[in-house]
Amino acid sequence: QWLLCAAIAICAGMAKTGFSGMGTVALVLMALVMPARESTGALLTILIVADVCAVRAFHHHANWRVVLALLPPAFVGIVCGWALMPHVPEHLFRPLLGGITLALIALLLVQRALPRMADFVSGRPALGWLAGWTGGVTTMLANAAGPLMAIYLIACRLPEMELVGPGAWVFFVVNVTQVP
Repeated sequence: QWLLCAAIAICAGMAKTGFSGMGTVALVLMALVMPARESTGALLTILIVADVCAVRAFHHHANWRVVLALLPPAFVGIVCGWALMPHVPEHLFRPLLGGITLALIALLLVQRALPRMADFVSGRPALGWLAGWTGGVTTMLANAAGPLMAIYLIACRLPEMELVGPGAWVFFVVNVTQVP
């Protein structure tokens, strides 16, 4: 279990430096260490520590236009996820985490197979609201919004460091908001 916990911390740290898929690995590993519902709360603590480090490292690269565009729909998504959480029975929570994980992997594969998808996304600001809202819901339920947000930010064709900077700030604010 200690080795799994170390791997979880390493994956969470890597996720904050632009390897967003590693956050999904941390989610899966954490669900192996403890019950699924409790694992999301424990992982949140690790993610907030990683967020603080990411914000310190990438604060100069924050594109505030992007950060401020994603936060309102993410907050709405968090509230929706919070309202949904009591209605997910314990025996369905682990399959829900697995389903979210598989959906994110499928989305990553589609994004890689269809590079022109970025043209579609970058010309439609409403998809930013959808990405923010969906990110809020998935982060509230499973701490699994990293790949989704990364796909959206990549599709916005931000420079490399501006890709990591806004993500660091958005996830720091969103994760701290989930604590209560």
